[in-house]
Amino acid sequence: MKVALNLSFEKLTPFYFRFASEIGCDGIICHLNTYDSTWGGESNDKSTMTPRNKVWNFESMAAIKKAADGYGLELYGIENLNPFDWYDVLLAGEKRDEQLEYIREIIRNMGRAGIRYLGYNFSLSGVYGRKKKRSARGGAETMCFSGSDDEVQEPVPDGMVWNTWIKPGKFHVDEISNEELWSRWQYFMENIIAEAEENDVILAAHPDDPPMQRLRSNARLVNAPEGFYRLVDSVPSPCNKLELCIGTLQEMEGDFDLYANIASLCKRDAVGYVHLRNVKGKVPEYTETLIDDGDIDIPRAIRMLAENGFSGPIVPDHTPYLDCKEPWLSGMAFQIGYIRACIDSLSL
Repeated sequence: MKVALNLSFEKLTPFYFRFASEIGCDGIICHLNTYDSTWGGESNDKSTMTPRNKVWNFESMAAIKKAADGYGLELYGIENLNPFDWYDVLLAGEKRDEQLEYIREIIRNMGRAGIRYLGYNFSLSGVYGRKKKRSARGGAETMCFSGSDDEVQEPVPDGMVWNTWIKPGKFHVDEISNEELWSRWQYFMENIIAEAEENDVILAAHPDDPPMQRLRSNARLVNAPEGFYRLVDSVPSPCNKLELCIGTLQEMEGDFDLYANIASLCKRDAVGYVHLRNVKGKVPEYTETLIDDGDIDIPRAIRMLAENGFSGPIVPDHTPYLDCKEPWLSGMAFQIGYIRACIDSLSL
């Protein structure tokens, strides 16, 4: 197994590449979208959040890969398509087929650049409703969710998709059933899977975070363990896999065996790469924690991955911010070090 650091766009610099190398990462997963601090970014620069932005060109991808290579890091994948480039895919709108053709172009660019994974989250509501609170160990700031917050079920505003204002007030976001969202996902996947296979790019689906049955009064796709199996079975392909977020899986409702599901999905070769963090609680109430301090037995989860054939990248997707000069760097260094130690212990 490999360990990778998740870097938002503004962190794709020599400083962060060097940091990833110093703390023992094998590679990185990157974002080409520019996010504000709510998403883990550290600026309000929205320069890449435009349709068909040049950062999605082959030349841009190849340059990022070359820069990472210079620090001994593999660029394993890219997470999250630009909402401006696929909003009508999500909405089943008039530009859906045009946008699907552009996604096929992105896949070709990735294949040409040698980037293996395209992580995505097929959702109208996106990741929504989390709030930063000082509720991790020692008062560290972390992400929390409460389903009782009124805003959690406020409808998606007209003109917004995936938490992004596409055309404010210019189109209506219908409240659809979960089955309708599955139908839209099926159309999406069936129209790009051949391109993915031809270019050896794995399409890795992230589950709904938070995994509510409905969020912002709208549909969700993978919000229960059985959703993982439905997703990989609906379009059988070596390029249709999961961005298995173990923290999100733990947050899902119900009394199920987390470790048995990890083992089962790995045995099916259904996992592209892994997001790994810890959490206390389940929806509708949970708190993200430091990696050694939640409900998940992290060493056991990593052992399940290894014993059942998974050999891809493990990424700490989030971290509490530690109270020091470099809150995010310190949190990630702790997460990476803990994961690396768990992996190394398997050979003892």
